[in-house]
Amino acid sequence: MFGFLNSAILVGLLAVALPFLIHLLNRQKAKKVNFSSLVFLKKLQHKKMRRVKFKQWLLLILRALIIASLVMAFARPTIKTQSFLLKGSNIRTSAVIILDNSMSMGVETERGQLFGLARKAALDVVQNLRNGDEIVLLFPTQNRPVRFVKSLYSISKVKEILEKEPLTYETGHLAETIREGADLLRKAINPNKELYIISDFQRSNFPKHLNLLVGSPEIRTYIFFLKSSRQSNIGLTGVKLLDQIIEPKRPVKIQAGVKNYGNDRVPDLLVQAFLQGKRVAQSTVSLDPKTTRTAAFWVTPETNQFQEGSVEIEDDPLLEDNRAYFTFFVPDKVNVLLIGPLKQTRFVKLALLPQKGSETQFQITETANWNPARVSLDGRQVVVLIDPQPFQTVQIDRLRRYIENGGRVVLIPGGSMDLKSYNEILLSPLKLPIFREAIGKPGQTHSYMTWGSIDFKHPIFQGMFREKRPEIDSPRFYLALKTDVMKNSEEIIQYRDGSPFLLDVSLGKGHVFLFTSGVDPDWSDWALKPIFAPLMYRTISYLSSMGNLQETPKKVGQPIEFSVSESNERLVMVKPDGQEIDLKPAFRGKNGFIQFKETGEPGIYTFYVGRKKKKTWAVNINPVESNLEQLDIREVKKILGNNVWELSLNENFAQKIKESRFGRELTPYFLYLALVLLFFEVILARTKKERVIQSKEGTT
Repeated sequence: MFGFLNSAILVGLLAVALPFLIHLLNRQKAKKVNFSSLVFLKKLQHKKMRRVKFKQWLLLILRALIIASLVMAFARPTIKTQSFLLKGSNIRTSAVIILDNSMSMGVETERGQLFGLARKAALDVVQNLRNGDEIVLLFPTQNRPVRFVKSLYSISKVKEILEKEPLTYETGHLAETIREGADLLRKAINPNKELYIISDFQRSNFPKHLNLLVGSPEIRTYIFFLKSSRQSNIGLTGVKLLDQIIEPKRPVKIQAGVKNYGNDRVPDLLVQAFLQGKRVAQSTVSLDPKTTRTAAFWVTPETNQFQEGSVEIEDDPLLEDNRAYFTFFVPDKVNVLLIGPLKQTRFVKLALLPQKGSETQFQITETANWNPARVSLDGRQVVVLIDPQPFQTVQIDRLRRYIENGGRVVLIPGGSMDLKSYNEILLSPLKLPIFREAIGKPGQTHSYMTWGSIDFKHPIFQGMFREKRPEIDSPRFYLALKTDVMKNSEEIIQYRDGSPFLLDVSLGKGHVFLFTSGVDPDWSDWALKPIFAPLMYRTISYLSSMGNLQETPKKVGQPIEFSVSESNERLVMVKPDGQEIDLKPAFRGKNGFIQFKETGEPGIYTFYVGRKKKKTWAVNINPVESNLEQLDIREVKKILGNNVWELSLNENFAQKIKESRFGRELTPYFLYLALVLLFFEVILARTKKERVIQSKEGTT
């Protein structure tokens, strides 16, 4: 189908009639000349006149066609094979521009950074649009599947947004963004609908089984496929602390994952560990293609309090994934509250303070009868309940809130309460497993239970023994309380009959280590065995360290969520670049909750109350972006459907866009046709003139 980009010029087709009008106006009437005989002249005239008239009409037609070809050329005709034909160049356009600003676009190439090239392509596309066209900018990000910039109609405003848009460290969701862009165009009012996708088309952004993302004949899709010749990359997949117990002046073991995403082997890659800005360890790893290796380091904090560190590898084309962060807390003192009869709490105290006057990390407070009004639970890293007296409702409520808000408790039963009292007064209100029955009797040493299965992989046993499965001189338990394992509990030590001796129970944000026998000599000889002191020391150290370890590693774009107490001081989050963000928690009673969403940059985020540092988080990039493998162009076109044009930064893509909008422009062909017709017209007119001259000379 034909269309015209400058249809007003078609009025010039009226000029096609000019040669015919000029011919008619210039016709002369024949003069009469008397002559003796006209027989032979009439025969000659008949033959020549037919030939002359044929040439005259042929010249007229050629001249008319020359004029028509020139008019058509200036009218800029187009031919279009699609069913939709634009009837003019002034029709409005609805355009959606998808600019991929995910981390993989940070690859450095010979032409420059991919994102810099993508931004330039987007600006060139905008230059090809006009004020009044509807323009929507979409950016695939981690925070939301699609970051939407509302419809704009000003070219300058669109350019301003594009020039300010940075490369992010976030994971792109390109497939969802393309689908959203196509949906927006289907709802657009303007008949000319264009979708521009500027991306590296990273394979990880597209699920294996994906339906058509566009597939609408009324939408024309243009793609700038930014290909990188370097699809190999090495990146850190994360860092974790292998030690679950953090103690002052003790080394901490960390482990980093390193992955080779390319097809070539990488020998002896240097991996370095930094703590508080200083390099403290290094190692080398060799990586086969498409494999992951780990590098482990021992780092020893020089000071207590908050520790910030990173693991780094050598530079490669994608710099953003060459560093991963970690953080942990080394306490000055572990504040422990012992509640119970002094004759039993002394065993635990001796385990934590082996020598009087020796330096220790534990600060211990003892009380036989706990009064919440006098002895607060605030600031206690661990609370140890040993053979506690029956609690009142106020005490149970305080204890429950302490645990649910992240407190850690050790519960060792004794003879101060019977089975029913334990269940009704203490265990059930705290939502702990209840004691079903008692096995044995206090003081009857001839009948006892011993340990059976032990989970030596649990952190409280790490570093305690040289052997993986050591032989332990098991205590004898004359009285044991049977209980059940709940979904929120983990068995650490069992009796030989399979029932639990030590359970780790998760309640809210806190933990309770529940023992099923006591330290009273009438209950067991546990406190007299060599295993008691290291087990109790490691148990309390482990529980106190739970608040010192970093939480599940955050990825860039994921919110940081935490609880705060009511405070009149300024609450501030300091980002890795030093920017301070004031926080306003949402309160429910006296407990506040904060959800911090501005985690678009990897690094250490620090929370302050007033001027006091309260907590730190390490935020790392998502390793999905480190895999630089790209789709090929055939896969891209198959996913996008028909009506797809591939554009290149190295070509005049504005012309290609114009042709796709209005069809292939035929102006050059009509100009060539006019030249050819003009050539034949000159030859024919010249031949006619020569014959006329020859005929005149012959008559003379």
